[in-house]
Amino acid sequence: MKAVNAELFAGQEVFVGMDVHKNSWTVTELYGGNVTKTYSMKPDPLELSKHLNREYPGAKFKSVYEAGFIVN
Repeated sequence: MKAVNAELFAGQEVFVGMDVHKNSWTVTELYGGNVTKTYSMKPDPLELSKHLNREYPGAKFKSVYEAGFIVN
C-alpha cells in the first residue's frame, strides 16, 4: 500500500460522485479539478468512508449521488 502525506490533503476538497444501485455503487473521485479514479464497489458506506480517508487523509469530502427507479 502506498504511503500518503497527510499534510498534502489537509483542508483540500475532494468531490465524490456516486451512481447508486441496490447491488453496487459506481464511484468517481475528483481532486484538483481532475478525475482521479472511477470504480465499482459493493454498497457499503463504511467501506467507502474508510477508502476515502485512507486515500485523502485530512481532506474535506463533498458528495453527490444519483439514484432512481422505474415508475410504471
